[in-house]
Amino acid sequence: MKNILMLGIDGGGTKTRYMLGDASGHVLADITALGLDYQSLGYDGVESRISETVNKMLEPLGRGFTDIASVCAGMPRIGEFAEWDVKCGELLKKLFPEAKVHCVNDVQIGLYGSLCLGRGIHLVSGTGSIAIGMGLGDTAYRCGGWHEDFSDEGSGYRIGLKAWELFSKQFDGRLPKTCLYDLVLGKTGLTDPTRFVEYFEMHLANRRDAVASYQPLLEKSALSGDRMAVEVYRQAAEELAQMALAVYRALEWKTPVELSYSGGVFRCGGLILDPLKEALKSYPIVVLSPRMQPAQGALLYAVCSENTDPAFRESAARNIQSAAEYEDV
Repeated sequence: MKNILMLGIDGGGTKTRYMLGDASGHVLADITALGLDYQSLGYDGVESRISETVNKMLEPLGRGFTDIASVCAGMPRIGEFAEWDVKCGELLKKLFPEAKVHCVNDVQIGLYGSLCLGRGIHLVSGTGSIAIGMGLGDTAYRCGGWHEDFSDEGSGYRIGLKAWELFSKQFDGRLPKTCLYDLVLGKTGLTDPTRFVEYFEMHLANRRDAVASYQPLLEKSALSGDRMAVEVYRQAAEELAQMALAVYRALEWKTPVELSYSGGVFRCGGLILDPLKEALKSYPIVVLSPRMQPAQGALLYAVCSENTDPAFRESAARNIQSAAEYEDV
């Protein structure tokens, strides 16, 4: 008899990581593919991408979709569009007819992974930003991440926009030029800087992921001593801290609370983490490095959703953590 399979999906707007494991959390396949933004792709587009990628994982194992017994998918836009809240579960059940399916906002699997299904606060700052807290009785509270036009504070998208704001001010003389100016020109390939508006409209307008790709340029400039760039990260950290504090107040914790994080902006290390810790230092909030990544958290939940035994959960977490690095596709 074949072992049953478990699937965790970290469905980001830019890219998606899939982890396939057995009932004990031993990882059998782990790959990254394209994003799963329902608003951009529609139902059929999301279904097609999941189907294609999972099939690629199953084929070498000689397994099929009906061998998957549990799926936990962290998906963009869950909790924001009533239609998608319903259709996400329907889509997963259609693809995995024998599975128990769990469709949650992608920030929730970040919490599952970073604190290994424990209680606390999780901050995400990737292309977008969002915070979630899990209190007693599995009470959850979400903050931020509502829409890129008026939310997503402290995100890679917002920091990328700030990079372009600083570039434009350096271009027209409102600010002195820093290395950011040359970094932007290098990335865009512009030989005539006067064409930067045209470039933005053609390649970046209404593309959050493309704008967020300029965040690392601001990071490089900050690390070179650019005080204006450093200030952008301090302001981003302040926004993230306000999100965390809103969650903290809403769930009315009476004891010290653990906070962890995920997302590409946190790869900046001290640039974002130092001012974040400074902004939270007056509160009983302990900032911890994440134990696992969001996709690992999704797989952990898929494995443990029917088994609340702490020893089993810890064993499954160790098995998932021991897996080799994932494969980009």
